[in-house]
Amino acid sequence: MTGPNDLRHDEEDVLPDFEPMRPSEGLRARVLASIEPASRFEGFVARVARLFDLSEPRAREILAVAATVPGPGWIDTPLPGVRFHHFAGGPRVASADCGLVHLAPGTAFPRHRHRGREWNLVLSGSADESAGVCWLPGDLLVYETDSIHDFRAHADAPLLLAAILENGLEIV
Repeated sequence: MTGPNDLRHDEEDVLPDFEPMRPSEGLRARVLASIEPASRFEGFVARVARLFDLSEPRAREILAVAATVPGPGWIDTPLPGVRFHHFAGGPRVASADCGLVHLAPGTAFPRHRHRGREWNLVLSGSADESAGVCWLPGDLLVYETDSIHDFRAHADAPLLLAAILENGLEIV
C-alpha cells in the first residue's frame, strides 16, 4: 500500500514544457487602464449616477476628479484638512449642494446640525462618527433635518465622500 508521500516527482516530471504567454496589447492596455487613478472608482459609477441623478458618463467624470486631490476644482475650506469639489447634480437634486468632500488622514469634522437632509457615500478611507458608527467604503449615510453629529477620518488614509446637502449645515 502506498501513501501520498510515497509518490514523489521532480517538478520537471510533472510540469509540461511551455513558453510563457504574453497578453495581447489590447488586453494589457485594458488591465493597466483598470488600475489607473481615473478608473479607481469605477465600481461606484452606477451608484453615483443614481444618487446624483446623473448619466453614467457624467458620474465617471466626477469620479475621475475624485482621484485628483488636490487638483483643479478642489477648494480649501475654513476647516483645516477639509477640501470640497462642487458640481451640479441632476434634476432631482438640483436645489441641493452636491460635491466631493476630502478629509486629510486624522482630520475631524466638527459637531454640526443639518438644516436639511444629507447623503454621504463613502468612496475611500474610513471614519468614526460620534455615535460610535465606523464608516467604510461603500457605506451610504443619510442624515435627517436637525440631526447633529461629528466625525473623524481614520489616521491611516484620507476620507473621500460624495455628498448631497439640502439647506446647508451649522457648526454647533
